[in-house]
Amino acid sequence: MPTLDLAYYDALRLDRRNLGQRFVGWVLLWPQYDLWPGVEIVLEGAEHIPTREGGETVVLAMNHTDRYNYWPFQYKLWRDGRYPFTATWVKGKYYRNPWMARFFNATQNIPLPSLGYLIEEEYRAAMGRLPTRERYRELRDVVDGKRAADDPELSEEARRFTGAKVPDAAGEIVPYAEGIRRRFVALMTRVVRYTAEASEHLGFHLLVFPEGTRSVRLGTGRTGLMEYALSAGKRVVPVSCNGSDLVYSRNYPFVRRGRIVYRVGPAYDPRALLGPDERIGPYTPFTGEAARYRPIFERLTHDLMRRINGGLDARHRSEAYLP
Repeated sequence: MPTLDLAYYDALRLDRRNLGQRFVGWVLLWPQYDLWPGVEIVLEGAEHIPTREGGETVVLAMNHTDRYNYWPFQYKLWRDGRYPFTATWVKGKYYRNPWMARFFNATQNIPLPSLGYLIEEEYRAAMGRLPTRERYRELRDVVDGKRAADDPELSEEARRFTGAKVPDAAGEIVPYAEGIRRRFVALMTRVVRYTAEASEHLGFHLLVFPEGTRSVRLGTGRTGLMEYALSAGKRVVPVSCNGSDLVYSRNYPFVRRGRIVYRVGPAYDPRALLGPDERIGPYTPFTGEAARYRPIFERLTHDLMRRINGGLDARHRSEAYLP
């Protein structure tokens, strides 16, 4: 079972030709979308997405209705021929399956570890299984600094973990919570580096699901997208996906008849939305340097989610992001 560590990231190779996405497009998607009738893909507002000719790369922010709702969007851009390919952030937990990991690597996805993923992997390495929800909560609270490592109310097993010392990403032996946090910073630094490589050197747009999880109705936005966009000086393009969950109604990559509508909003620079008293200095995303700006990230993320919400049909729309 693959584990996301520095060696894994150092072995990643992004492909300018994007042969993996091309292969999936021709072999899996073209027959379902174009050869066999029944699936209609509508892309409204495509003019808001920078073309390859313009040379600009952006962050495409899309709601995540189902497991495959980005495929028709990527396919539509690819078949048009004017737009750059996309690289997508994918949750680290999906890389536990070696076949899925190979697929994601071949199709220009970038694994996104989380503190939760690292906590689970440390536990799995020691116990041979993932932690229960209760055990995970105890460990997470210690890593987050909400509970002390020697809290007597922790279970005996949790205290054994949190009281131990573990290697950080560089191999230095440190207390458990510190080791997990250091690994996270080191791996997220790699994520930022590979994201920049995909954007600046390969000319790919970045596709991100700001909710961080699947939901038919728009869920709560996470701040990671804004942390990256602001630090990299990237414009953001909101993309509202409608109906994909009815076409991909199962956990298999095969479609039912239906209509998928993507409504693309105007590209905008989130830095232009900063207030006169808001100043953001240089920082590394997803680290303590960025944490000081969290209120700004949260406000800008709320604004982004309202933009996505505005392009959604009623069944996908969230009352939390109504005007």
